[in-house]
Amino acid sequence: MIKFFLAAFFLLFSTIGAKDLSVAAESDYISPNFDGFRDTVKFRIDFDRDIKIKNWIFTLTDESGKPVRSFRADLRHKRRRNFLFYLFSAETELTPLDIELPEFIEWSGNDPDGKILPDGKYNYQVTVYQENSLEKKSPERSIYLDSNFPKSEVKTDSRFFSPNKDKFQDILNLKQSAKGASDDRWQGVFYNYKGVPVKSYFWDSKSVPANFNWDGRDESGNQLENGLYRYRLTGEDKAGNRSVAELAWIVLNQDQMVLTFSRATIHFRRMVMEILIL
Repeated sequence: MIKFFLAAFFLLFSTIGAKDLSVAAESDYISPNFDGFRDTVKFRIDFDRDIKIKNWIFTLTDESGKPVRSFRADLRHKRRRNFLFYLFSAETELTPLDIELPEFIEWSGNDPDGKILPDGKYNYQVTVYQENSLEKKSPERSIYLDSNFPKSEVKTDSRFFSPNKDKFQDILNLKQSAKGASDDRWQGVFYNYKGVPVKSYFWDSKSVPANFNWDGRDESGNQLENGLYRYRLTGEDKAGNRSVAELAWIVLNQDQMVLTFSRATIHFRRMVMEILIL
């Protein structure tokens, strides 16, 4: 009975005041596509560094529970007490070095062979083996691997429009495509020639319009001045992967004389085409 209480007291004493074992990624997403953004992720391990341990292992598993990557303590190195002991002792008699649990573990999204793992959800956990034969596991957490970029395209039949209410090229019609996950964020922005945004649109992947019109007005509904503009469609997923499609040299001109010249130009082109066909 006394031995039982002593063992229980020792177990309680060894855990009271000790920092709980935990591990957390610096981000919920990793995007190992070599674009310089979230290509790797660091996991921070919190643990009482004064507690001696004899081994540790950090494990990543896929959604099915299959281990895909692990990091563990290096148990190969051993301490040499002194030079004479090293000369006259066998390798098995050497004392192992103290095992230290790292504060950070960095992962590049790869498997043990260096191959990038498929996109998806992965779980991670660290296990520590203490010298008193206790085994501690951190709460299991998840991280998402996403290495694919959203895809986008923007085009138009005419980059010239004249919003002067004469019912001829009063609007700019854009054709665009956006492909990505349903929770990707999309933004369409018109800029003036100085690079200042004048009109913005916000969508998710499902609501990006394949065709939409711009009437040459700003956020407040004011008609913008004549000049050059450009349009940029940007898509970004939760991992930070971005896709940018841009259409430059958009001409906004409300001058009636320019419009008449444009009509004459169109008529001239039609005449040339008719001559060539004949």
